This record gives sequence, structure tokens and C-alpha cells, in this order.
Amino acid sequence: MPDQPPKPPESAFFHGLEDALSSPAPVQAGTRHLEHLRRILDVSKAIISTLSQDVLLERVMDAMLEVSQAERGFLMLKDANGHLQVVTARRMHRENLPPEEFRVSNSIVERVLSTHEPLYLPNVSTDESISRQSSVVELGIRSAMCAPLRFRDHVKGVVYVDSHAPGDASTQEDFEVFRSLADQAAIALENAELYTRAVTDPLTTLYNRSYFQRRLDEELDRARRYARRLSLLLVDVDHFKQINDTFGHQVGDRVLIRVAQLMRAAIRAADVPARYGGDEFALILPETDGEATGSAGVVAERLRKAVANEEFAPLGLTQKMSLSIGLTTLKPETPATSFELLERADRALYEAKRGGRNRSVSDTRRY
Repeated sequence: MPDQPPKPPESAFFHGLEDALSSPAPVQAGTRHLEHLRRILDVSKAIISTLSQDVLLERVMDAMLEVSQAERGFLMLKDANGHLQVVTARRMHRENLPPEEFRVSNSIVERVLSTHEPLYLPNVSTDESISRQSSVVELGIRSAMCAPLRFRDHVKGVVYVDSHAPGDASTQEDFEVFRSLADQAAIALENAELYTRAVTDPLTTLYNRSYFQRRLDEELDRARRYARRLSLLLVDVDHFKQINDTFGHQVGDRVLIRVAQLMRAAIRAADVPARYGGDEFALILPETDGEATGSAGVVAERLRKAVANEEFAPLGLTQKMSLSIGLTTLKPETPATSFELLERADRALYEAKRGGRNRSVSDTRRY
């Protein structure tokens, strides 16, 4: 499986825009608008430069407000069941964004979803089917834009913006940029989704083993270069085979998913959680000490206690669960390869199991 899929080409719109803006021809009328388009080109490049969906969505929303000169907006994506969910919004109160009774123009979103075409309403009052909606009247919406996030024949979601400003606050040209940026955003979202599928475990949504190995090598290089510490945890679900044999594999899968969720809650954003294989997980903790009383030890005990105290009965399991955890650290004065570090953590994990399970053990050897 490749580390990441190739990035898709930029749309012809942005190629043409870049050529036009880089032309040595003298600028005559519309200088301010050309400067505006230059900013949009910069934003479009920023959008396609990231493979993080969370970062991408924030950039898209900011860009859409900029190009449309709108006051508020939201972006919705379809979930696994095909239902639209708000994933990011700007200057809109959450009480205005319930998933079912959407307190902005349902008709606009529904029309765009049914036609798969973008919609521009420079003056909402000219469309009676929309202007009479209670939400439009209550919120004082004067103009709106909405575009599908469409990749090939599949609509991934919609982006919507509106304003209380008069209809001439935005122009048809602004709308053309808006719709082109929506096309670009849909391609970038598809790219981010492909990358996510390539590096994550489909059951737990943690990183997969191949990505974990690559990140471990990268973090080791960084730790050695800057003389920093790096800790590694190997985590095993105790007696997991018995759970599968007694309660079935579906219950076992639900247990693994819940353990992964508890793991995410126990770590920092900079840490790297992965499903290492079967019922075994791994954690990379950059810039942390590996001793049991150090920060990695604190994380290990936090995770162990979280699982030991968790009630798994709602998942169909009538017994308590526990983890065995082995941890070790790369110290600046004693460099090691990723294989050596994994070997140390694995020995510590073995000691945790041999000591009775439901415990974390640090490799305290002097290197």
C-alpha cells in the first residue's frame, strides 16, 4: 500500500488564473479585484497542499467566505449513511445548526443536492420559494451562495454562505470563483480521504502498522538530531482470544474499537497511536521519558486504568477488561534503531504479562 496517493492536478480554472495573474501585461481596470483573485489563488494552493481533512475543511470554509464576501457559512459532508452533517461553520450559532431542522435555507441546500449544480441568489427576495421561509425572514438573509462538493459523479457534501448585505455585495464573478473553489475543494477532500484510508486501520481508525513504522523511523531521526527523548509503548489486550471465543468476533471488534477510543483520550495530539496487529496497539510519544514515573509512565497508567474501569457491558461483554503495557525510551546518549526500540518495549510487555497482566512495565535497563 503506498504511503500516500498522488495529489490530483489543479483545476484548469486555477491554471488559467495563475497564468493571467503572472502575465507581464499592464493592469488596467479591476486592480483591486485582481488582488482579490491573487489571494484566492494563494488560498487554493494552500487547500490542495494538505492531506489533513480537519485542516482542509477549515481552509475551505475561510476561503469560501473570502471569495463570496459573505458574512456566515457552513460546510456539510455526508456521513457513512449518506446523511448530511455540519463539519465546520463560521459566525453561526450552534442552535442554528441542528442536523434535522436546519435553521437556514433548507430549500437552497436541497435544490443544490437535487440538481448537483451551484446556486447563486444575489437577492433572495426575488425567489418566493426561498424568501418566504421563516428561517430566511427571521435571520434576515439577503443573499446566498451554495455549491455541491462534487467529485466525478458523487456529491460529497455542500458549502453554503449567506449575508445580510444588499444583493450587490457580491458579483457573478465572485460566484464563478466560489463554484470553482468548491470543485477544487471536492478534489482535495477526495485526496485527503484516500490518504486517510491508506494510513489508518479500518476497524479502529487508528494508524496502521506500515504508517506507524514510517513515523517511528521519522521520530527517531528527529529525536537523534535534536538530542530529544522518545518513548514507545506496546499495548496488549489481556485474554482477548477468550473474548472472541466466548462472546464472538463482533463483540471482540467492538472491544477493540472502544479501547482505541480510550487510547485517543489518554494521549496528546502530537502522539502517534496505531493498531500494531490483532489485539496489540502501539504508541509513539515524542519528547517523553520512558520511566514508569515519567510522562510515558503516566500515559501508560492512565490508559490502563481507563480500560480497567470501563464498563463493556453495553458492548455485549459481561466481564472486565485489562491491558498489559510495555514501555521504553530512546535516550540521547544511547542511540538505537527502531527495531531495537521495539524489541525493548516488547520485552517490557512480556514482563507485564508474566507479572500477572493488568499492569504497565518500563524497561529500566541502563543502556
